[in-house]
Amino acid sequence: MKKYIFLLAILLLPVQVFAAPSPVAVGMANPFVQYQSLSELKQDSIFTVKTPQLLPVNFQEHYFSMLRDKKMIEVRYAAGDQEIGYRMANITLGINISGDYTKYPTEQTIFLNSLPILARGDGNLIHSAIWVQEGYSYSLSFSNGIPVSQLLDIIKNIA
Repeated sequence: MKKYIFLLAILLLPVQVFAAPSPVAVGMANPFVQYQSLSELKQDSIFTVKTPQLLPVNFQEHYFSMLRDKKMIEVRYAAGDQEIGYRMANITLGINISGDYTKYPTEQTIFLNSLPILARGDGNLIHSAIWVQEGYSYSLSFSNGIPVSQLLDIIKNIA
């Protein structure tokens, strides 16, 4: 029996010594390219970028990015610890481009004229809104939530 174990160990030894090394796990590359300004992002875009022209008081642009394939832009606005995220993309990327997959207690379709907007949030505050218009998907996300009336004012003033 000892001969068989010894023989088996000798036969398996080369397999252990010469086995290929295990591949090293590598993280996914960042699919976004960051820009220094909105004008730089707009200049590099393959579509006409529209952004909110009316925001709550004290919010300032602070982050600009675009997918490497140039099918989606993202602009972030901040006021203290509050943040608003805005995305615009070619409809081929889908309807929900928000990146926010939270299950909110409230989900409702609201209308701006005849434009349907899916608004999600809690109680009277909206945290995420998505809509499609003229071949593009749009999303707005709000870290602290905003009332429906304020959301509609922002969307109405996207140009």
